[in-house]
Amino acid sequence: MIAPFARKNHYKEIIRRLRIALKEAGPPFAEYTKKELRFFSNSSLPEKEIAALAGLGFRGRNTLLISKDHGSRGLLGGVIFPDRISGAESPSPLTVSCGSCRRCEESCPGGALSGGRLSRESCLQHWTTTDGVIPAELKEVWGERIYGCMICQDCCPWNRKRGSWSPVALGVIAPEPDLKFYLTSTPEEIKAHFKGTALGMGWIRGEYLLRNALISAGWARRTELAPLIRNHLDSGDPGIRDAARWADERLSLKN
Repeated sequence: MIAPFARKNHYKEIIRRLRIALKEAGPPFAEYTKKELRFFSNSSLPEKEIAALAGLGFRGRNTLLISKDHGSRGLLGGVIFPDRISGAESPSPLTVSCGSCRRCEESCPGGALSGGRLSRESCLQHWTTTDGVIPAELKEVWGERIYGCMICQDCCPWNRKRGSWSPVALGVIAPEPDLKFYLTSTPEEIKAHFKGTALGMGWIRGEYLLRNALISAGWARRTELAPLIRNHLDSGDPGIRDAARWADERLSLKN
């Protein structure tokens, strides 16, 4: 229910490794103070374009950077030295280089991919961490999903070749909580449970995870969860209230 990439805190790990690499590099890199540097991963910067222009891979139809050695299952991170970026401009969008393959476009449940562009309003990954009522058509293809979606990566031919990966021990989510945990917890309790993990980041609210769990409960069609779902029918959060009503109706249809 939690996408594999989020079951360990790869984001925090890559920043940790970058800090170590700079320290080991010696002068002048090790002489910068923490306030002078900006480490980034999963940021607002055009990371994929920068990495592609640096020769690390090419832009795929799934909108991700694809490495010929590791596919699209990598994580991008970097560090900015402030005295070296004066007057820098954002790189231009890159041309998609997947040839005639369109497996990611054809496999996307919400139809969010087209010609290397992503429609966020149709993307399940986007909606797992977005406020509001999830569109009806996406609830119908949601599945049991608390956070994340990797369908466009799972079907990519470039990901058949598995590279060698170094272990990540930070923020491990194991075992993964059962749906009952989310339905019987407050958003604050859910966030506290995931502190230090990838789901503990500030922009992932507990309300989102509870809403997602309600939709997942409707998909699971576990009748023993029905009373727990109905506890949220009058929630003050529109997204949670809508998800509870949808899940309750889905369970009622089963009966």
